[in-house]
Amino acid sequence: MKKTLIALAVATSAVVSGSVFAWTPGDFNGSFEMGGQLTPPSQTGNPWSVAVGNNVTDLDATLEAGQKDVTINVTSPISILGIRPTEHKMFAGQAGITPQISYDGAVDLDTFVNGSADLTLSVKSGSQTIGTLTTKISSSGIKSWSADEGYGVEGVSSSMYASKAGMAFYGGVGKSENNIVQDTQEALDLASTLFPGVDETFVPGPDGNGAYDENTFDRNNYSYSGLYASGIKSGQSINIKLSNALSNATTWTASLPITVTYM
Repeated sequence: MKKTLIALAVATSAVVSGSVFAWTPGDFNGSFEMGGQLTPPSQTGNPWSVAVGNNVTDLDATLEAGQKDVTINVTSPISILGIRPTEHKMFAGQAGITPQISYDGAVDLDTFVNGSADLTLSVKSGSQTIGTLTTKISSSGIKSWSADEGYGVEGVSSSMYASKAGMAFYGGVGKSENNIVQDTQEALDLASTLFPGVDETFVPGPDGNGAYDENTFDRNNYSYSGLYASGIKSGQSINIKLSNALSNATTWTASLPITVTYM
């Protein structure tokens, strides 16, 4: 970044010294602009791939006259977010590759119980807000590791919780071991149900499944794999509270902002 800024400064200086300016007699009304290019750090070493679920457009309901509270039953899992290794092999640990998840405040992290938490979204028709949607979002994050610390190669897979920023999958899983699906195999099964294919490139630890954990992917003498999935379970209810009763058939949408970064 420092080299980029220096180069821009030199280029600006060169242009100023050799430019022909446009001079305007008398009064003047105008503006001055300057700019350049800001280049973020390269992510060539990032081992993860991310996908969001396909749009769901068949969550329909028929209302009675004057009805403002609507319940829609989910008949098949709704995939929301999947994170998995790009390649089907373990990757070297390093700083800056631990996934962090943001749902822009729509998921209440403090309500996680057994891997499910409250999800609240605005309901819109076109650009107009017509109500509020509430339901339960479910998720699981898995980390596996492998290392030789002098006793031969060892390592396990663990269901993850994340109590603070910087921990694996923070923002997308429960904050303590009491808030997640603790059994690692059950957490893996949940992930593959919520987001089919998320486990295709996952590599389990050499010693099988271990206890739940909170950790990162940054130890450079370790090899890692992992995955994350979120969605709405089949059998869950989606509740919509309308601001006003509807007089005509109305197409509704609810958008969930998702950001994945790395620490």
